[in-house]
Amino acid sequence: MTRPVTVFEFWRPEGCKYNEPYQKRESEKGKFHGFSTEYEEFETGPGNYAIAIVELPDGTVITPIVGLIRFDDVAGK
Repeated sequence: MTRPVTVFEFWRPEGCKYNEPYQKRESEKGKFHGFSTEYEEFETGPGNYAIAIVELPDGTVITPIVGLIRFDDVAGK
């Protein structure tokens, strides 16, 4: 069973200064399929992080970091 999720993205509004923090905004709606891990290579070795597997309405699959999704079927929301 898949669950509905909202995917967020980091962005910097126009006119913001370089040292101002990014903001988070809604980006996509989709269906959650599961969690997994990904890595990025650095000079000192790999850095691992958790991702979500999300299917968008057009069938595209994206893998955002887990901190950028929200489950939309949570009771009391």
